[in-house]
Amino acid sequence: MKDKGTLSQFPTTGSIDSEAAQWIMRLDNRDVAEDVSAEYQRWLALSPQHQEAIERLQGCWDSLSSLGDSAVDIDPKLTRPTLMERAGLEVEHRLYGAAAAACLVVVLFTTTLPSFSPQQELFQAHQTDIGGQKTVALIDNSNITLNTETTLEVHYTQSERGVELLHGEAYFEVDSEDDRPFIVHSGDKTITAVGTAFSVRSDSTGVQVIVTEGKVAVATGSAENPAIVKSADNTSSTTEATLIAGERALIEETVEKINVLDDSEIDTQLSWRSGLLTFYGEPLSEVINDVSRYTRFNIILEDPELNDKRFGGVFKIGNVDSLFEAIERSLDVQIVRIGNTVYVRADT
Repeated sequence: MKDKGTLSQFPTTGSIDSEAAQWIMRLDNRDVAEDVSAEYQRWLALSPQHQEAIERLQGCWDSLSSLGDSAVDIDPKLTRPTLMERAGLEVEHRLYGAAAAACLVVVLFTTTLPSFSPQQELFQAHQTDIGGQKTVALIDNSNITLNTETTLEVHYTQSERGVELLHGEAYFEVDSEDDRPFIVHSGDKTITAVGTAFSVRSDSTGVQVIVTEGKVAVATGSAENPAIVKSADNTSSTTEATLIAGERALIEETVEKINVLDDSEIDTQLSWRSGLLTFYGEPLSEVINDVSRYTRFNIILEDPELNDKRFGGVFKIGNVDSLFEAIERSLDVQIVRIGNTVYVRADT
């Protein structure tokens, strides 16, 4: 079930939103009288907020349909009037257009929900299954895209916009706030950003950060045990590392700036956002490790001499059959499936 934080993104109630909802219902009638249309135009011209309210409420139907298994359980078999009647509203027994229903449902939901400003506190929990991806829009206009088998929690307070990445990989598009930093936590590791875009991957090898826009500060340890930063010339200091667009870092016991990525390398690393796995001559052992994140198959590279064989290609996530066929053809190996286990063997 989705958390209630998702519902907090609906517009707040108020006189303008209520009036806009009423206008949408009145104008839903195909036989609208000319004097009603003229009155509506006069109301619309009174304030830019009126136009904004109309546009906002008309777009809510799409947002409602995306709630799925939200905290408010809607029976899809109900007609819209019946749904309103169950909420205690008096309605006409006619088929509401999508715009009218959107306005009614928004007014219905927001009368029972607190108003959220960007500075208010928020908690949400999100996760994806193996092979799944999804994008979450936050109340401050930031977005998080979760990759396969990822679990994270969003903790917004008055002083910090915090995300705890418990496992997996996510791409963050951060909207700037001068007085409240956006910080991704993974264990004792932190990635701090303001108005930027970056990915974070957390697994047994450590935390990998790739910056695509702006800059982020990365660190590990606490104030009592400050981070040790290794730079490209292998010198060390106790200050946190700052990464700019096009740079990648691996955070283990230390923060290590690894290398600069060109656009094609970044596209390869983040092609999962488009539902693709992309390889350009990586060792087969790395390919197998990466593919294993997206499938329930247990893939075993049986022969050590195959580890360093190079493999390339672009594959749709979830289509492991075409990937296995390509590995067999290009590397002269055998793919043997036994139950849920896939063995990669040297061809004899």
